[in-house]
Amino acid sequence: MRETQQFLLLAGGLGYISEDQYRAMKQRVDAVFSPLYGLQKAVTKEAGIPAAFIALIASTPAITLGKCLTSLA
Repeated sequence: MRETQQFLLLAGGLGYISEDQYRAMKQRVDAVFSPLYGLQKAVTKEAGIPAAFIALIASTPAITLGKCLTSLA
């Protein structure tokens, strides 16, 4: 999940996207990742599943958002 946030920060900082696009995408990323992070913590605690496995499953939305970001640029 952090990878998408880092790529978004880089895209904005390097001028690949405008400030308005950065803010809009950041809101989307935050809206998606906040509940996913909560779910990851809850599942990890409840089932005792290693966080790395949950992170792998949760990375699918990050890949999708990354594709969306590149299509905006």
